[in-house]
Amino acid sequence: SATIAFLGDAGEFPALIQRVKGLVPCFDCVLPFAGWCDILPAGVNKGTALPQLIEAAGVIPDEVLFFGDGDNDLPLYGALENTVAVANAMPAAAAAARWHVGSCEEEGMAVALEELARAVQAGETPLFMRDPA
Repeated sequence: SATIAFLGDAGEFPALIQRVKGLVPCFDCVLPFAGWCDILPAGVNKGTALPQLIEAAGVIPDEVLFFGDGDNDLPLYGALENTVAVANAMPAAAAAARWHVGSCEEEGMAVALEELARAVQAGETPLFMRDPA
């Protein structure tokens, strides 16, 4: 895989992605976050790796809690029940997530993991995973 950083006008970025796709159709372009593009072999993404990871870890999908922030995370959001987006996630990732935590700058994922550890020890549901009242 490779990553392209685009420092130009953000409005021109979609055209660049389409141009890359046209030149090398055997690759997919996904956006981990604004201004960046991951280039991967067509059909290969985080979602296609999930079954092997789950098998290797000896868990079932319901035991996986996934945190993400970019469009490259969308295959996992669609494949897992327990998904979390950070506050500064790209719009599609934020919309696809079941739960939301603070931004990366606020260490949202670290805070959520600490809460998860506390809740597991106490036999409780983590605060960020509780349905809003």
